[in-house]
Amino acid sequence: MNFLYLTLSILLPLVLNLIFTPIIIAVAHKKNLFDVTDHRKTHVGNIPRLGGIGIFLATVISAITMYILIKSSVSISFYIAISIIFISGIVDDVKPVRAYVKLLTQIAASLTLIVGGFTLSHIYIPFIGYNLDFGILKYPITFIWVIGVTNALNLLDGMDGQAGGVSVIASITIGIVALLLGQTNITVICFILAGSLIGFLNYNLPPAKIFMGDSGSLTIGFFLAAAPLLFQDTDVKGRVLLVGIAVLLIPIFDVFSAMIRRTKLKISFFHPDRGHIHHKFIDFTSLGTKQILLVIYSICILSGTLASLFIFNTNILTEIGLVLNLIIHLILFGFLHRRKKAGVIKR
Repeated sequence: MNFLYLTLSILLPLVLNLIFTPIIIAVAHKKNLFDVTDHRKTHVGNIPRLGGIGIFLATVISAITMYILIKSSVSISFYIAISIIFISGIVDDVKPVRAYVKLLTQIAASLTLIVGGFTLSHIYIPFIGYNLDFGILKYPITFIWVIGVTNALNLLDGMDGQAGGVSVIASITIGIVALLLGQTNITVICFILAGSLIGFLNYNLPPAKIFMGDSGSLTIGFFLAAAPLLFQDTDVKGRVLLVGIAVLLIPIFDVFSAMIRRTKLKISFFHPDRGHIHHKFIDFTSLGTKQILLVIYSICILSGTLASLFIFNTNILTEIGLVLNLIIHLILFGFLHRRKKAGVIKR
């Protein structure tokens, strides 16, 4: 694909969201649509939470533009599913809805993808070079993957710049992988999301002027979960799934930690708490918000680089790289949990 169009796919949504977001901030202040502060939140003051609107609008307008220019598009079922998630997120941002309603919406969106023919049908098994066919199990596995990653990104959106930055790195990584594999339609839509998020981050990095809200975090989470499903070659899809897992290990580990933590406490999984990765960094290290973001971004960039090398040249070394990436994440989460148990708390 022409380098000019690849550049445009990032710059156009970036510029659009630089324009949209200040307007959304002004409207949110006028309508008193703020994120409520409590003991779990890391911010103070009245911060709007409708950033997902700008991200979505910039992405949609850019996707339509790129289709007009170069006929680059993905399946209509993908866009319908994303729209379902976005609308449910907007409703929740304006007037919070029950958790089971959001879950039903996510199931409906996931079903839209599956009916459109997009499933996680294979996974590549490193070191033996075998693509495991899930068979009929691909349907429940697809549901678990999509809903799990969607909510993982939602849980990650608890600190200025965290969910947005991680999502930029993930979307660029998947976009580069798609480019290396010649599936440029996926590259374009991933780069569009990355550009839109970069524009949003201009207002979301600490101290944040706006949050993405559920309309942003759920939509982006769903997008990143669905992206590996869009790859057409089933053998390639088995490896791309590993890339998706690798670059999203921080939110994936965070959601597993939340499940274990809330099970031990005998509380609902949907019950919010103050035990996510950003809370642990704040409570059990002396790092500030920007330093925490630097650590998290660096780990995600490393993950994206190792994943891209794996796709570009699948061999024993790049497979070891994926394993090392997993070990790094295990050490990170183990360290934070150990600090808590040891009672070493720095505020």
